[in-house]
Amino acid sequence: MTVESLATRYGRSALDALRRLVAAGKADDPLASLTVLVPNNIAGLFVRRHLAHGLADGHPGIAGVVISTLPRLAEQLAAASLHPRTPATATVVAAARRSVLDGSPGVFAAVADHPATIRAPTAAHREAA
Repeated sequence: MTVESLATRYGRSALDALRRLVAAGKADDPLASLTVLVPNNIAGLFVRRHLAHGLADGHPGIAGVVISTLPRLAEQLAAASLHPRTPATATVVAAARRSVLDGSPGVFAAVADHPATIRAPTAAHREAA
């Protein structure tokens, strides 16, 4: 496994540099698997759309490229060893909080059924992770 890092300016020049790196990584095998880590899902959309135009002018499309965030990649790599447990996705965290509130709402009894009672701590958990 080879890891390559490149510092560039933000914007189009960064996307073009990424295209060159992906093309170099797939030079020997166009179907080779390659993972691109992005800082967030929005950046992933931009990268995916840019690479979908192809690695060379006039040849649209690309195959075998996984675009992921670091937390999502960690979930995928750890999934086999964590089975049958599930990753702490927003849905899983919200369900756990709902279960606790249903069982013993404590000081949250008056607002236990309000959606924000689950949303706010779930968002805080996501930011802390």
